[in-house]
Amino acid sequence: KATVSVLNWRVWRTTYVTAAVAAMGQGKVLFLAPVPPASGNATTTARLAGFLEAVFDGVVIVDVGGEEEEVRERLETFSSAGDIAVVVLLHAWRAGQYLRWVSGQPKVVVIFGGTDVNEMLQDPGREQVMRTVVAQADKLVCFNNSLKRLAMAAWLPPTTTDEKYAVVPQSITCRLPLPLEGGTCAVPQSLHEEGDRHMRCFLDRCGVPASRTELCIFLAPMGIRSVKDPLCVVSEFALVHRAHPNAWLVYVGPVYEKALHDALLTHQDDGVRYHAAVSQEELHRLYCSQFTTCVVNCSRSEGQPQAAMEGMLCGVPALLRDIPGNAAVAQNQMHPVAAFFDPAKPGSFQTAATRLVNDRFYAKSLGEAGQEAVRAHYAVGCEKDAYTLILNELVP
Repeated sequence: KATVSVLNWRVWRTTYVTAAVAAMGQGKVLFLAPVPPASGNATTTARLAGFLEAVFDGVVIVDVGGEEEEVRERLETFSSAGDIAVVVLLHAWRAGQYLRWVSGQPKVVVIFGGTDVNEMLQDPGREQVMRTVVAQADKLVCFNNSLKRLAMAAWLPPTTTDEKYAVVPQSITCRLPLPLEGGTCAVPQSLHEEGDRHMRCFLDRCGVPASRTELCIFLAPMGIRSVKDPLCVVSEFALVHRAHPNAWLVYVGPVYEKALHDALLTHQDDGVRYHAAVSQEELHRLYCSQFTTCVVNCSRSEGQPQAAMEGMLCGVPALLRDIPGNAAVAQNQMHPVAAFFDPAKPGSFQTAATRLVNDRFYAKSLGEAGQEAVRAHYAVGCEKDAYTLILNELVP
């Protein structure tokens, strides 16, 4: 059985060094990724590492979120201590900047995260580092075609060629026992009731008045940082809350920028609340609550809106900012699978949110269509097969 070792350099201990080097002696994959707790990257990394176990003898996951010097020293130690067949980089900049410290001649797979292509290309220094990494890579993985087009436009041949790219959507799973097989996927009443109990406790902790019975909760799962742009919808949501005092916008996730968090707290009179990060399983329970009106994504940049799509899998309508990474979810669909808004168009968010509150038939239909789209196109088996094929081609 292969071993997956997750190393967080912020809490580095000598005992971890011994275990990791031993794993590298048996293994053939070095997986570099920024994996802060309660993040989409942490979920993605754990899932992909599970796929890699089936192809190789061992996997070591290196959290590149620590101090640069410590990460460099550990990578040099690991890469000189064992036979690395493949290096996987999740994020062309955050992980890619450390590739130069990996010795040997392993195959290199770069998985674009989203902000590397959507945001960091504007920084000449980071772009140059990513250009070097992309040129060195044997395979470049994008979550959707829009991300691939942006990457190909930035790095033209001979840096990259079309053959280097693979489009592999991230799979979406639920931590709860949803009946995902077969023709229907209604959330069982027992999960609704469990979700309602957890939602009441959740709302009590973040200060939503318990006297409200017909609650309409807009859940916004995200790390509080600038690229997620949480403030872009609060003024329009204030108008929704004024017209519908039972509607609340609740941000849930870790705080990365305190000033932004403090700014959110100034909007509590507008129906805005904040809750600290919860586990993925707990978030899915909240999605199953009958009080959850929709899941909100207001990011300026996305590779793929993973948390919102997990809500969609639970049958929750999604209200997404109209950006390429989010729009890819609705491409090639016969019916609308999500609602969209554009902060550049005044009233866009308010109109979409108000319709979800007022038109329950529309909200239910949107939730069902979104759920079916995620079930049909983002299955775990498809993602696993795609990565297995890629890796088997690189390392026969």
